Amino acid sequence: HKELSDYMSKWAEEKPSRSKILGEALSVLETKFSGKTLLVEARPHKINDVYGVVITRIVEVS
Repeated sequence: HKELSDYMSKWAEEKPSRSKILGEALSVLETKFSGKTLLVEARPHKINDVYGVVITRIVEVS
């Protein structure tokens, strides 16, 4: 999933607030699923000039 992470990094660099949104989303997931390894797929999303992140898939990796 290198392409996705590269895209997300580029997207986050464009506006610092974006990486904050992404970081908050991921930290919530990490807290909920502590002790489990998760593969999280997410994509940037924008509605009416408000940026967010849509989590498209979460897979538990054993």
